[in-house]
Amino acid sequence: MRANNSVSKRFLELDYKRKQLRQFQKRYLLKQPEDLIILLTRNIQHFRGEIETLEQRCQHMRRTRARFSQPANDVWRTAAEYFRLIRHGLHLTTNQLGFVRDMMAPDVVFNSEYGPEAIMQHWCFMDWFGDVNVELKGWEATDGESL
Repeated sequence: MRANNSVSKRFLELDYKRKQLRQFQKRYLLKQPEDLIILLTRNIQHFRGEIETLEQRCQHMRRTRARFSQPANDVWRTAAEYFRLIRHGLHLTTNQLGFVRDMMAPDVVFNSEYGPEAIMQHWCFMDWFGDVNVELKGWEATDGESL
């Protein structure tokens, strides 16, 4: 009898815990839709702003591309690729590191220092400040091989 009594007591405890869990879930689910609506509203506003920014960038790029015909040399393409890869900071991906090492001259000048390592060191330093976003405001050719 004792075994039956302890089993039924255990069963009643489990049943009570299940009822408490269901009540908790009901209370949580009642609050959740409001929180979800607030979260979704914030996300929608954020994404609308991001879409607007991206559309502006796209328009700017279209205007810039229409203004300049395809250059005969690869200097312009190289510079464009550099800013495409590095625009959100250096994250030490193989694409970024390989590109900087392969495309930059060993005597490239960057912030009064020389070499691709100076560029990578600068980007690693900038990465300490969190989300980095670089925008190219303009460029000009100084001679046939430099921008």
